[in-house]
Amino acid sequence: MESQLQTRTVFTLPVARSNRLGLYLLTIHFVILVSVLSVVHHRIAMIAIVVLMGCSFIYYLRRYYFLTDATSLSKLSRDSDNNWFITYSTNSVSEPLMLASSYVSQYCVILYFKGAGFWSEKVAFIMSDAVDSELFRQLRVYCRDPKTFQK
Repeated sequence: MESQLQTRTVFTLPVARSNRLGLYLLTIHFVILVSVLSVVHHRIAMIAIVVLMGCSFIYYLRRYYFLTDATSLSKLSRDSDNNWFITYSTNSVSEPLMLASSYVSQYCVILYFKGAGFWSEKVAFIMSDAVDSELFRQLRVYCRDPKTFQK
């Protein structure tokens, strides 16, 4: 009889709304809008820029602040085989992903994943105020470990 190996989840990180990210999105869109409008003097171009910046702001708020977009991250998990899974706001789960690289700072962690297919790269952007502080610390320690990316 052939035994099946079952993997178990060893790390789960629920992700909520980040007020710091919402403030960043508001600030960066406002600064870009003011900068561009200060150099553009054509009325139709101004209207087009305001509309485009408004659409961009709404898109990124829905995806990263309100977490209502279908591709919004709601949970991140890793199994015992070091496969990562992204759970989206629609409760759909990604294919098994391999952690390719990461960026770690005091306030955010950016995880870059590779999937099985050619175009299946994914990015997870996690702010410190959107998750439990102890789980965020564990994720930062894991990403800074030199053995994490030696495959």
